[in-house]
Amino acid sequence: LGGRPSLPAGIPWPAWRDQPLAFIAQLDLAGLAALPGVDQVVTLPKTGALLFFYEADEQPWGFDPDHKGCAKVIYLPDAKLAEIAPRTPPREW
Repeated sequence: LGGRPSLPAGIPWPAWRDQPLAFIAQLDLAGLAALPGVDQVVTLPKTGALLFFYEADEQPWGFDPDHKGCAKVIYLPDAKLAEIAPRTPPREW
């Protein structure tokens, strides 16, 4: 949770209204799939990673259509997070 994401250099940092989104969390799906009982609770891919970003300054709820894009999830299907260098955000939060 938090910190610097393992976002590959070829993928642009997610933004909303021309401002970079805050990095929230990343999930290693292979590690998650290895936990007992997870497959009974949620259905997720068994490999790759999910990276979560959100507009933490304004904290829009998403109810207003104008909020579209205030949060983004990036799925990296073949990612091995330990092999991707953590990236520094474009600006400090």
